[in-house]
Amino acid sequence: MKVIMMSAINAQPDEKADGDTRAIQATWDTLIKKLNKERITHGINSYDGLYEMLEAIKERHRPIAEFLASGEGIKLQREDSDIAIEIIKQHTRMHVPILTVHDSFIVPRSFAPFTKDIMNQAYGALVAKYLGEAYKSEIETINCLTGEIICNDTSNNMNVNGLIKSAFKRDELKDAYMRFEQRASSAQLRRQFKWRNHRYQYDKVQELLVEFLV
Repeated sequence: MKVIMMSAINAQPDEKADGDTRAIQATWDTLIKKLNKERITHGINSYDGLYEMLEAIKERHRPIAEFLASGEGIKLQREDSDIAIEIIKQHTRMHVPILTVHDSFIVPRSFAPFTKDIMNQAYGALVAKYLGEAYKSEIETINCLTGEIICNDTSNNMNVNGLIKSAFKRDELKDAYMRFEQRASSAQLRRQFKWRNHRYQYDKVQELLVEFLV
């Protein structure tokens, strides 16, 4: 069902076939090349059942059925890329290092509040054409000496904060640090992971974990 849904979102009609046909062809191609074992296990041996599943998806999701297999997904991918490009441009303009990992961004920790604010702004600006409102920046300025962030009134902001989250939670980092400590303190594990050859890398990782937990 997931493969069909993803294929339908991204499929588009052309001069040779309609959108549904392109979606089913893409689904079958994925099943054969990447999920052949699962395809055999579930007894999917022809296109016929896939067409029925696609129709079931459209029936279940009537409000967006007209957009499936219509090429709309390609447009959404472009808009997703436009958001990412805008975020990169703003960081580059301010000489802030930024690395992209799909739809995530790696920046200096001290700049994280600004990055989340910039992400909200870029997202809000794009969806404003659909919703009629945009995100208003939370951050007005930052004190470079104290790190204090001064915010505007945010009572009229569009609520998009829940869509953008930090990559790691403190508890998860703490758990990783504890497991790292156990590995480093075990003679058997030190031998297994060639401690002498990799001591420098272990020390650097430990420093980073400690920095995030402080």
